[in-house]
Amino acid sequence: MKLSVPGIFLLATSCFAQTAAFTYPGITPIRPNGQGGRIDWSAKLNLVAYDTISANGYYDVHTMNPDGSNDQCLTCNSTVLPGLHKGNPSFDFSGKWIVFQVEKAGTSSVFNQLASPGSGLFNDVWVMDVKGTVFYPLTNVPAMNSGVLHPHFNHAGTQVTWAQFVNPAPSPLGTWEVQIADLVYNSGVPSLQNVKTYQPGIMPRFYETHGFSLDDQSVYLCANPDPAQKWYGADIYVFTPATGAFVDLTNTPNDWDEHADLSPDGAHIVWISSTGIQLAANNEKSDYWIMNVDGSNKRRLTWFNNPGFPESQSSSVAAATSAWSPDGTRFLGYVVTDNFGNSGPDLSIEIVAPAAQVSTASYAGGAIAPDAIIALFSRNMSVTPVPATLTPVPDALGTTNVTFTDANNTSFPTQLYYVSAGQVNYYVPSGAAPGTATVSVFRDGFMVAGGSVQVAAVNPGIFTANGTGSGVAAATYVTVTGGSVSPPAYVFACPGGAGTCVPAPIPLAANSSVVVELYGTGLRHGNSSTVTATAGGQNLIVQYSGAQSTLLGLDQVNMLVPQTFAGSGTVTINLSVDGVPANPVQLAFQ
Repeated sequence: MKLSVPGIFLLATSCFAQTAAFTYPGITPIRPNGQGGRIDWSAKLNLVAYDTISANGYYDVHTMNPDGSNDQCLTCNSTVLPGLHKGNPSFDFSGKWIVFQVEKAGTSSVFNQLASPGSGLFNDVWVMDVKGTVFYPLTNVPAMNSGVLHPHFNHAGTQVTWAQFVNPAPSPLGTWEVQIADLVYNSGVPSLQNVKTYQPGIMPRFYETHGFSLDDQSVYLCANPDPAQKWYGADIYVFTPATGAFVDLTNTPNDWDEHADLSPDGAHIVWISSTGIQLAANNEKSDYWIMNVDGSNKRRLTWFNNPGFPESQSSSVAAATSAWSPDGTRFLGYVVTDNFGNSGPDLSIEIVAPAAQVSTASYAGGAIAPDAIIALFSRNMSVTPVPATLTPVPDALGTTNVTFTDANNTSFPTQLYYVSAGQVNYYVPSGAAPGTATVSVFRDGFMVAGGSVQVAAVNPGIFTANGTGSGVAAATYVTVTGGSVSPPAYVFACPGGAGTCVPAPIPLAANSSVVVELYGTGLRHGNSSTVTATAGGQNLIVQYSGAQSTLLGLDQVNMLVPQTFAGSGTVTINLSVDGVPANPVQLAFQ
């Protein structure tokens, strides 16, 4: 017999567990035991340059492989460079040179913070070869009230741009200007010519250069030259010197936007923003965002500073510079955790996060089955939790939807039970072919997570009362006495509320029979003659195994319990379908 399921506790949600600091789906620390810094990635060399604090308390420039291996300090032992700060490295696109900042010799240690690569005062622009064997100064700014920030080559290797400090007023950021100069070589020695200065916008204040457009005609900037902007309301702009065009791409005058990084194909920009984050004085917070190169289709990529997301942090995080991978599938980002720009890891962040997929009943991996309910874990899949409240279950919740493509390359819109930032519960389409399938999660029309999974006829899972895949079953039982059947009763009790459920002993009277109703998923397509249930070497008689008719994807197994189980206490039920074992669950008999 089939009996109705007593409630929807079977679809309980679970959080994706953090495995290590800053390790989440698609977010991986590089050099996890090391200190990160401002970063760049050479597509030509597949090599990463970054700055980090050395033992003497000053920044130096290093290179490493994209996975953090083969770390080399390029500036630590130079006799040409001043023994002060060196940082903000950026490759030229030929892979021969690195342009970077160097603190001027003789600068007082009183200015150690202001002269660091993130602030740039008393800094000059230098260039070195990628091995760190030759070093050449490109600028010699005044010793007072000057400095540079974020130098970058153009794609052709013929120009360099940087931001230059010119006046400490207005407080607190002062006044800066954009410099663009021709890069020339005399007997192989680089130098600058035809230096041009720009202060685009209504009211020149802060400018910070972030590199050239793909055609080298424009420069991306962080700036706040609009009187409507707060001093901390800098936006991302694109500036075209030939026409004077100065276009605000972010338009958030009360939020901080910085560090625009153009994708290798020139189609997208990753940048950092404080938008959507509650700011406080002396408490810098920002996360990574992505937009089209024209400023359209903005969306947030990380949620370090908002609770309720897989990667949320308990303390402030200021996302900083980023560098795209050559294939454009991910980027490296420097995240600051000490609020001063001096501490934090470099992370590898995938644009489309990988997904782990398990049965919602057993929470075990492996193959999935048609008509099963699956929990997919990743990140950034929904801004808020949204449960399904309609029947039939919809194929979109909030702005999240899922596409299931089976081994025959047939795509199905997929019905959803629940979505959140870190978890999506979905129904495997009934017609899914066996073999390798791909599951793609879309939010606001963008693919944000996905992964492959094997589809097989069965992958039986039994729901448990604590929603963990182990412990007491989320089951009911009925007692049949003569011609009457008792109302269903739970086989568990939860004395301390959710998560504390333990077996409630089932009475086995001599003149009655007891049928236990297990609820599961992923088992309905098995051959009913192969379904077995055992406990302590004894067999339970399986009366029914198949679909449960009231909830999409829910299966049911009815077991007749022999009188020999009377007084056996807590036992472990081992169920198998077509030879595939389900997760063991507990029952108790008195």
